Amino acid sequence: MKVEIASIWKFCVACPSLAFLACLILSLWTDWQRSVFTECIKDGKKHQPYNLLPSISMMISDRQPMELIWRAAIALHSFPRLFLGLFFRQKHLHLIGNKRFVNLMYIFYFSDIFALLGLTYVQSNEWFLLHAFFFGSFVTASSFFMISALFCVPVVGQAAYRSRKRTFHLHLSSILITMFLYVHHNSTCNDFVYTFFAFFEYIIVFSNIYFHFLFGSEFASSTLSIQSGPMYTSLPK
Repeated sequence: MKVEIASIWKFCVACPSLAFLACLILSLWTDWQRSVFTECIKDGKKHQPYNLLPSISMMISDRQPMELIWRAAIALHSFPRLFLGLFFRQKHLHLIGNKRFVNLMYIFYFSDIFALLGLTYVQSNEWFLLHAFFFGSFVTASSFFMISALFCVPVVGQAAYRSRKRTFHLHLSSILITMFLYVHHNSTCNDFVYTFFAFFEYIIVFSNIYFHFLFGSEFASSTLSIQSGPMYTSLPK
């Protein structure tokens, strides 16, 4: 049986993307007030600034069916990504030849996936320190993976390189903006600051997904052949 890489990779992209949009719509539709609730302290007093969008943690933490949808999507798309990572690694070893560089790039690739799984299944209200560790690991691994993937210019060509570069710049700038907005929100408690924080969180997610889509598209024309081995009715002599 032959399976097209493009079909598997499109599933890996569509699964978390559609799940994210479903969680966002359901979160706003079923419980608007709780979804957009945010609180901060200013001058020693608690404030609840006006907000229009839920953060990712408010969208999926302990809330059904959003938590179930998101966890299921992350689990379903992770195994094909891990499997294809092994396939992509062999391709890059053949095309690039620099084993150390390729191995380092795929350490970041696989760390990205495992950190995302940990971030998804360990919520901040369950084990904050471990959740924070997985979050930091995810941001670090995904960023370094993108940087290392930018060095594959001879393989992907200039047009693909420019697309990757623009997506990486969008991803990195969104991370920096969310950090600034988070600090600004907690220090000033101004209305709508958290709305922009949540919006740039979404951009981080989708820029990460899109960068991986561009990365996997490099081998989209490839096919995998799945063959069954010989079956024995008795032990060989």
